[in-house]
Amino acid sequence: NVMVFAGGRPGLVALLMFLQPDINIRIAATEYTPYYDMLRLLQRKYSLVDSHAENHFFPSVQDYVNTDDSVRNLVMLSNPCNPTGVTRSGNELKALVEKASYGSFGLLIDEAYELFHEPPATALGYIEDINRSNLFISGAATKGLQAPGIRIGWVVAAKHYIEILGNFSSFGMGGVSRPSQLYALELLQQERTDLAHKAIPEFYASQRQRYGDAFADLGLDLFSGDGGFYHWCRLPGELTAAELNSRLFKYGAAILKGTDCDMARRGDSSPLRQFFRFSFGPLLPESFESDIEFLRMALS
Repeated sequence: NVMVFAGGRPGLVALLMFLQPDINIRIAATEYTPYYDMLRLLQRKYSLVDSHAENHFFPSVQDYVNTDDSVRNLVMLSNPCNPTGVTRSGNELKALVEKASYGSFGLLIDEAYELFHEPPATALGYIEDINRSNLFISGAATKGLQAPGIRIGWVVAAKHYIEILGNFSSFGMGGVSRPSQLYALELLQQERTDLAHKAIPEFYASQRQRYGDAFADLGLDLFSGDGGFYHWCRLPGELTAAELNSRLFKYGAAILKGTDCDMARRGDSSPLRQFFRFSFGPLLPESFESDIEFLRMALS
């Protein structure tokens, strides 16, 4: 039930590549930046699910599945969400799995940030028999295992879907680095994963709280969820994220503009033009004061 890829995104691309042409992708209007390019370059049909400030960037399960039953659909999302950090867990995640993994629906969840939520959230805990479902889970060693350089990712799905991906590997990928796979197996030893499941959520929760408190003091509106290692912020007044970036560049810093996460790609007319994603993932705790000072100077 597992197919290994050279990173998380190659797995996502392979899944989208082999979707039958009639399948429509249901995806939130605010989502992970590369998804737009994947869907566009692979010429996949997709429809957007409302995700904006008014619903706190948290579309309901019904929003995702409330569509024409005569059309086959694949719900695609990152969980925790990149860029917002909004996370589906517990009964909300259970309901999504139950409603979107069977029949005319499929469910593709990118769980690259699974461990960056307290406790870690995975849809695999809510599926009774994955071989009778249309559930696809994507993961990678990059974030949770803290090993981006080995380029190891995976897809978990029903056996008959994995066989298709395996056939693709034989002619389209040529396999994945064996040294990298052996290294990943060492990282997946239970003693280490037990530590990771405890340490990673705790550390990043403290960082999330610390930066969140400081951002609120700076006058930023926070729409961040409780997962990932990002804050999703709205700027005050008329200041746009593009202008903020131009000010930050002089300090050797940058943010991701909200318009880059707009799946409708509306540019300067986007309702996300004043939103930005701040990443505290690679930042050491010791850099906190200088990070906030750079942002303070840019905002002033």
